[in-house]
Amino acid sequence: ESMPASQVAPILPGRTVAMVLSDMEYDEIKSALKDIPFPRSKRLELRVIKIGFGDGTAWKSRCVDSGDGYFTLATEDTGAVPVRLFLTPRLLEDVEESIYPQVVTATRFESVHLLVSERAQIGLESRTFGSNCA
Repeated sequence: ESMPASQVAPILPGRTVAMVLSDMEYDEIKSALKDIPFPRSKRLELRVIKIGFGDGTAWKSRCVDSGDGYFTLATEDTGAVPVRLFLTPRLLEDVEESIYPQVVTATRFESVHLLVSERAQIGLESRTFGSNCA
């Protein structure tokens, strides 16, 4: 799935960017928060739902063809858990973006040391149990 065209300059590797709200955006957010039971604070927690890369794609551009019938995926979100996606290039292209959060969630289970997907199913291999779980 393609990301929408960027409306801002890309953040290059090793660079940082300060995100500043306009006065109008600030006033809109402040007004919206006034109507809900929200604690007053000077801190804001921001949750990033989707990240686009310079080539217009999202997480799929981080998949590397192993040459052995699967793609590997390593991102900051997946941490030290190796991810293997047994997909053809066409299936990878067609798979929905929504699978990525599922992959990330699966990598966060304490006993998971390797995440393997087979088509649409995700299997977990655990050293603790020494077997595949579906």
